[in-house]
Amino acid sequence: MLIAHGIALDPTDMQRTYFAKASGVARFAYHWALAEWQRQYALCKDDRSFPAPTDAGVWRQLNGLKCEQFP
Repeated sequence: MLIAHGIALDPTDMQRTYFAKASGVARFAYHWALAEWQRQYALCKDDRSFPAPTDAGVWRQLNGLKCEQFP
């Protein structure tokens, strides 16, 4: 037997706007990081002098860029 609890949100208009912005920012960050990972991986694959990409390295890059390029 499965037991579940259903919770319904009833956000205000301001909260709906905030939820939409937050999900858009998260989507953008994910796609940016994925593209950067693929770019670094292709460089590493073609030329072994480049280091392999890491999760922490890509996120460090995004954190360094977000204040300047993505206010």
